[in-house]
Amino acid sequence: MATEKLGAYILDHDEKSFIVSNNQLQQIEYSSSKVMVAGEERNDLLHKDYNNYIDFKLSFDELNFKNEDAAVEKLEAVAADISKIKRENHIKKDTWHKQFRITDEFDSLSDVEKNKAVKNLVDDNYKDSDREIPKVRSYERTQDGWDKEIIKVKLERNYNKNLNLNDSIISIHTKSRDEVKGKENYKVKPHIHLTINRNNNWGRKYAYLKQELSQVIRKHNLTSSHNVDIKRDRSGKDYKEYRILKDRLSSFSWVVNKHEEGKYIIKQLQQYERNDKSVKLNNVEEKLNRYIELGGSYDFARKLQTNLKEKLNFEIDIKEPQEYKEASKNIEQGNYKQIINKVRSQALNGERISEKYKEFAKEVLSKDEVDIKELAASRGIQAAVKNRGYHLDRDFNKVIDRQKINRLCDKEVKVIDRIEKKEKYNQVKEKIDAREYLNQDKLRKDLKAAGIDDCKKTFGASEVAVVFQGKEEYIRNNLKNDKFLAASEVKEEIEAMKIDISDTWKDKIADKIYKEQAPVFEKEKEMKEVNNKLKNLKQQRASAARSLNRLQSTCKKIGFELKNFTNDNSREELLDEINESSNKIKAGISILLTIYRNQAAPNKFKKAKRIAANQSKKKMNNWDQYFVREEKNIRKITDAADKNKIIVKNIKKLQQGYKVTTVKPIDQIENYKKIKDHVNKLDNLIRQSEYKLKNNIENESTTNLYKMKKQKKILVDKLDKREKEYSKGIKLKTETYKFKAEDSEKVFEILGQRKVMNKKIYKFDKGISKFDSNIDDRIDDCKVDIKHLEREKGNIDDGGLLGKITGKSRKAKNKRKSIDKKITAKKAKLEKMTKIRARLENLKEKRSNCFSIIHSGKNKLREFKKKTKESKVHNITKARDRGRSR
Repeated sequence: MATEKLGAYILDHDEKSFIVSNNQLQQIEYSSSKVMVAGEERNDLLHKDYNNYIDFKLSFDELNFKNEDAAVEKLEAVAADISKIKRENHIKKDTWHKQFRITDEFDSLSDVEKNKAVKNLVDDNYKDSDREIPKVRSYERTQDGWDKEIIKVKLERNYNKNLNLNDSIISIHTKSRDEVKGKENYKVKPHIHLTINRNNNWGRKYAYLKQELSQVIRKHNLTSSHNVDIKRDRSGKDYKEYRILKDRLSSFSWVVNKHEEGKYIIKQLQQYERNDKSVKLNNVEEKLNRYIELGGSYDFARKLQTNLKEKLNFEIDIKEPQEYKEASKNIEQGNYKQIINKVRSQALNGERISEKYKEFAKEVLSKDEVDIKELAASRGIQAAVKNRGYHLDRDFNKVIDRQKINRLCDKEVKVIDRIEKKEKYNQVKEKIDAREYLNQDKLRKDLKAAGIDDCKKTFGASEVAVVFQGKEEYIRNNLKNDKFLAASEVKEEIEAMKIDISDTWKDKIADKIYKEQAPVFEKEKEMKEVNNKLKNLKQQRASAARSLNRLQSTCKKIGFELKNFTNDNSREELLDEINESSNKIKAGISILLTIYRNQAAPNKFKKAKRIAANQSKKKMNNWDQYFVREEKNIRKITDAADKNKIIVKNIKKLQQGYKVTTVKPIDQIENYKKIKDHVNKLDNLIRQSEYKLKNNIENESTTNLYKMKKQKKILVDKLDKREKEYSKGIKLKTETYKFKAEDSEKVFEILGQRKVMNKKIYKFDKGISKFDSNIDDRIDDCKVDIKHLEREKGNIDDGGLLGKITGKSRKAKNKRKSIDKKITAKKAKLEKMTKIRARLENLKEKRSNCFSIIHSGKNKLREFKKKTKESKVHNITKARDRGRSR
């Protein structure tokens, strides 16, 4: 921070910043040129020497907050409490040296007298001071620069000192500088910068301030690096190496993050290259991987990797730590209870919680719709993360609320247990309903997992009955024949099946199946009779329908001829006509009677159907289902025909090419008729006035004539203006487009094709989402592992002839066999993953083809649109006014 200005360091990308004044927060308003605090300009904050200040960065887990706005609100409350931190009546010890001149008599004094003399010298020198007189700690005899005899006295004074955070700056951040500029290279955690004076006496390594900060964070139920203690073995070489790597990599990352342009990054990095142990671009990958191996932050490593890629286009390969891989595997396999217990154990034992678990919890908690088990696991992770912060007890020991962590985690584990039992219950119920259980031990195991104590009480059947039903269903599904003349035939087929079943159950099931089978010839005879009856009834219905059609035709003829009675014919002709008509009526009545007789057929049909149903219920049900199915098919055909009619109608409209437009007559627009009538009146008055002036009739003045002509001109101009506006409106209203019929049909075809392609794309996306997104990385890792194993196999030394004597050759041979097995397993896994990737690529290719078809359809639509614009037709109609032509 020494080389940074305040604005460039924290204020240019903050959410809110404050300065502490009298233990209160005052918000800072920052721009690139000035700083305002409480309406006053405070540019002095930008020009301070920040070499004399130290920055405390308090970073918080994102699981502490619901969202970014909640984080800012929460951290603002934390900042308010931080501003109130103070240290009252702190005893400050101050020591210094003071020189006094002495005479030769001083040497002749005794030690007691010398001590008293020195004390008197100090008292006389500080008697006028506002503070207490300092104590003499020690003194020595010496000479000053002029060889004069003096004593050099060490003095000490204690005084009370009050400390506070006045003039300190607190800044809240939720985004990095790159994020503010729209470059989302990586996501930073919400954090607070606390900038304080370096000279304040807050204890050794600011111990008292750190203690107070921990209490404030704990008060707000937050976790940060200042109140989370990660246990490490700090005495070993690995920890020393870890600390050195962390400091060097932090400096390296600070330089990369600070500059925007790559040339400045490289220039400053070259200044830090002191020796081979320094972090450089050519060894940063090795150093980072070693840092992760020693337990360093994987999140920090990924952040540095992203910055190097974005700013220097320099790629490095970072290996995932083992705990990160294990976390990914647990999440992928859905081991949610194991995840909660793992995170709980890490929180209680002061171990680092994997970033993968935190990322998983954050992602799930931010979704609107989630799986309940995923939500419970995420809440368990959040509870462990939020409550692992320590507080200090009376003896200043670091203590965490273990009881609260266990209580919250156990609550979520119970939720998962309850859901899993419910899922297991549903699975068992489905299997029992489907009669899939063939083994009683398997059934008992599933019942226990589902928390079911009594199978009969829960499902209405005992365990033995469930297994019997399962074996019976299995036998029925695997019978080769469906016609048996004896139960022994059924039993023979059962014995041929590979199923564990007792002889008693074999006999019981064989008898049951045989009894359900009727003799074949009786069954066929019965079905033949039913079919004949149904055929006869069908013919009777057809005959009745034909008779009804004839009656309707006859009635139409009768009705037509009865109307002829109104003709002006003679009485004889009318009588003949009536007789003829009455004969026809009689014939129609006889036809009607025939139909009524035939209408008895439905009753006979019902009776026959009832008899047939008693004889073969299954056959009649199939017959009813057939009619229902035919009705559905007819309905579908009708609907399709209606849709086709609509499409044809739309095409016909497009073929017409013109739209009907209606425009109001001009004499109804803005008092046109009134203005026109007034102009006509003025014309009459002007003609009369001109006539009078010409013939000297009465005293007609030229002034009135001039006024009337001027008024007429104004009104005529108004009329012209109205007519121009009207013509323009007519032109706009009647502008239409003419389409070609074949283009319209193609448009309908393209739109239908687009709908089909979108459905296919959705189907392909659903299939792609089921595959592992990291399949390529897993294949690469597998190939690398195979190479390593082959190299390891090649490096095995069998010891030659001596090795055969000592047994080294045998051990080498066994080791090679072991490695060969591993290589074979890896190759099998690689082959399987390669096939999976091929299927994934096939789906992606099909999806891409669908997009290509949609794209080509869009291009065709653009062509039709352009073609339509080129065929624009202007159809301008001219209306005629009442009283005159336009």
